[in-house]
Amino acid sequence: MEIKEKNPWSKIPPGKKAIPVFTDPKIKRRFLWAIDEEKNHCLLFEAQEGNTTIPPKKDLPKLRGLIINELVSNRRFLKITLLDIQQLEIFSELCCLLINASVNEDTEQGTVSVLLRRCMRWVNLLAGKRDSKLSNSEQKGLIGELYFLSEILINQINTSAEMALESWQGPLGGSKDFDLKKTQIEIKAKRTISKPKIKISSEDQLEENPETNLFLAVFGIDFSEEEKSKDLNQWCLYVEQEIDKKNPNLISQFNNLIYEYGFDWEDDYSDLKWDIKEIVFYKVINSFPKIVGSKLSSGIEDVSYTLDMNELKDFEISKEEFLKEI
Repeated sequence: MEIKEKNPWSKIPPGKKAIPVFTDPKIKRRFLWAIDEEKNHCLLFEAQEGNTTIPPKKDLPKLRGLIINELVSNRRFLKITLLDIQQLEIFSELCCLLINASVNEDTEQGTVSVLLRRCMRWVNLLAGKRDSKLSNSEQKGLIGELYFLSEILINQINTSAEMALESWQGPLGGSKDFDLKKTQIEIKAKRTISKPKIKISSEDQLEENPETNLFLAVFGIDFSEEEKSKDLNQWCLYVEQEIDKKNPNLISQFNNLIYEYGFDWEDDYSDLKWDIKEIVFYKVINSFPKIVGSKLSSGIEDVSYTLDMNELKDFEISKEEFLKEI
């Protein structure tokens, strides 16, 4: 059942604060149109199951003109509140979109997750679209980092989803793509058929910290028409779903990170699908060929250079060795 309402709050009788969106008892998810004590128009979703979690306020999406928070009285609700009455019509459209997208989820936690993901996409949309989509090279780079985050950190070495996301520093401009305190990992992506070259874009990327181990993971990622291959939207959705399984409270943080990288859910990447063909791991030690900031002459900065993978054989390690070390 799809709902379309322009001002459902006008149906709230005098003396009442809320009415249900759906009166059909077959619909399990309970939404309400409400007006709060400050006369603000609200959408409420009731969390009726004790194991349904609503993230703390600091982890909830932040939209200009709205407040999203948990309301606890004798019952628990996810509450979305409109602060500017002049935006009532568009708020009604947003509420209908949120309800229609989430009401048929199999679980109550799934409904909360979809509601928050949709809100986050509105945050990104209202923040303004970026000038252009990610380039092919940038798409490959993001896919490599997404794979490492989900398939290696979370699913293979059982890092908590929260710690894995905290370690993902690439989108935030960190010197290393992943920083796990005692281990740092730099991710690079290239086509498998291209020359065995790796572009290092700063003097910080392979700078060692005496207290941590540093690794370089080079992903071979190619165009693919195989059915199992994914475009960038599908890669992001897949990893989002994997994180949702572990901790739905982290969806907002994940969306912030991919947006910082340059990904926008509104962009269409369906013209290109990608497949990861190989991953080569290197341990970066003192003798590894590199240019680092601590050894640059004064006045030299913004260094970039290229590594020939043929010259790195002595530093290559197996995936099993890499997993043991981290």
